[in-house]
Amino acid sequence: MRHTLLSALVLALFAGCSGSGETSGDPLVDARNDKLADWRRVDAVREAWANADPTRRAGIRESLKDQMWSQQTPPEVRIAIIDTFAGDTDPTGLADTRNELRGMLPVEPDREVVSAICRKIVAGQWTEFGPALVRSYAREVEKVPDEKRAERIAMQSISPSVPPERVAFDVFLHPPEDGTDAPIKLRERTRQAAWDLLARLDPAGDQRRAWLAAAAPDEPVVRDMRRLLAELRVVPISGGEIAWMTSLLDSTNTAASAWLARATPVISSLRADQAEGLRLRHIEPIRWASANRSAWFGASRSELLVELEARLKDRSFRERGETSSFKRPVPTRLRDWSKQLSWADVLTILAVDEAIHAPGASAAIFTQVDADQRDDSTEYGGIITLRDDPSAFARFVLYMPRGSERAGDRRFFAPQEMLDAGELALAHYHFHVQTWRNSDFAGPSVEDLQFAARHGRTSLVLSGIAEGELNIDLYQPDGVVIDLGMIEREE
Repeated sequence: MRHTLLSALVLALFAGCSGSGETSGDPLVDARNDKLADWRRVDAVREAWANADPTRRAGIRESLKDQMWSQQTPPEVRIAIIDTFAGDTDPTGLADTRNELRGMLPVEPDREVVSAICRKIVAGQWTEFGPALVRSYAREVEKVPDEKRAERIAMQSISPSVPPERVAFDVFLHPPEDGTDAPIKLRERTRQAAWDLLARLDPAGDQRRAWLAAAAPDEPVVRDMRRLLAELRVVPISGGEIAWMTSLLDSTNTAASAWLARATPVISSLRADQAEGLRLRHIEPIRWASANRSAWFGASRSELLVELEARLKDRSFRERGETSSFKRPVPTRLRDWSKQLSWADVLTILAVDEAIHAPGASAAIFTQVDADQRDDSTEYGGIITLRDDPSAFARFVLYMPRGSERAGDRRFFAPQEMLDAGELALAHYHFHVQTWRNSDFAGPSVEDLQFAARHGRTSLVLSGIAEGELNIDLYQPDGVVIDLGMIEREE
């Protein structure tokens, strides 16, 4: 008897800890009650659906939809709603479920919920989910390998004879058309997401080049890519570079047209070894070097590395520890990455280093640092532009985030005006100068590296290390991080 009483007491205590509150007798009310245990809410969802006659289920569906979408609803409850809706035998109801889940999957952050949706796609062989799966798969997920992603498994199930890379390429070529009342341009968003996914699945772009060569030029973006490949010997690698390419090739963009007229013959003259690994971000530093640093332009990769090594040899560097909570520690010395760098990479790094140490650069940088330190609503940043003027060839142009883009003193959001103006720039930059002793937050964050990869830009972060002293890290879209050493405020 003592054992029975003890068991009853434990069960009562467990029930109290699992969720307080009592059921109301109305399952729709209970399904929304966040004071109930999750399992009780799941039961309420199922009861509401099972006990309703077909004429009432449309109303119940609408009542539960917002919970299915809401991040405030526990995943267990959301998955129960998805399972319930997917089991609807009414064709109209099931069509509504599939439409809702197509919209939900690309923006859903919870991996349990994503997996639940993917299981339904596989079970139902919902072949129309290709674009939604591509958009969801394009989002990087830490600690989940690409080959084990639920989205990939679902893609392989509904398109068993087509590799996921080709599925993504086909979505890129022919994304779904926007509806007449579409609030946002999902077509272009889907196209960029497909290209972002291919940046991971086909990082060198070789497969994409072959598919582009065989594709019918019935889309302006395909014609633009072929023109870019013919004139500048590059294809966009990331989705963000598609927008960059489109702007550059816009016939109304007179500045870009003039730049292309200067850059195209320079790029066409590159040797095969110089053109290896060429990216859109390399074109401006190569164009500038051809006119202003002819020795660099004619040098081999190994000769450029010798020049860069000599520049960095006697500089001071900030040694990073392994305990930084700001980012995953990565190597930051030239020797760690030299074998991976292309000719164009090394020339670009030299051009960046030249700009940082150009006359007047230090004064401009520290003026912006002082302004950043006075403003704790955001980090500051901008673009570096190059000019064919030996006396003032580098400019550091500051761009202020909008009020809605200011997320505190440890985040920098590049405003669209900066991205637009940066199409002919050498590099992006931003500051980590919340305090002068900011070593723990020196170097690019994970978000910084992702931004560089998404937009295909060479980027810099300038971090306060000591009073009047900044450490400069260059980082590339491929994850390479090179410490360029310290600069000090000029007296």
